[in-house]
Formats: sequence, structure tokens, C-alpha cells
Amino acid sequence: MECKLKEWIVKNGRKQADIAREMGLTDQQLSNWVTGRSVPPLKRAVQVADILGCSVNDIWSWDDDEEE
Repeated sequence: MECKLKEWIVKNGRKQADIAREMGLTDQQLSNWVTGRSVPPLKRAVQVADILGCSVNDIWSWDDDEEE
């Protein structure tokens, strides 16, 4: 899985801490998504994509060959 969340945050001139606060998350929760340590639930992935003005697929991409 590839995560481009950091790039989208920068592209929008936002700060991780501000987005985390807006979503009701801790800075660490959002940081874990940015670094790929964890993946958000679909509802939260859609929420962050909406905030950044893009789609979930713009932020996260999955390789069909990866095992689930």
C-alpha cells in the first residue's frame, strides 16, 4: 500500500495537527496514517480526503498483488 497523505497535506498548505484537531483525532493517530504505521477506517479515510479536496484513492493506493 502506498500513502500520499503527507503530500496532500503539504499541497493544501495544511498542518497535520490542524487536520487532526478538525477530525477529533490525536496528532499521533494522524501521524500513524501519514507514516503508514496504521490505516484509518474507511469512514475516517473519506473524511480526511474530503478535508483535503481529493478522493481516498488519491491518498492511498493498494497493489492488487498484495496479500490482505
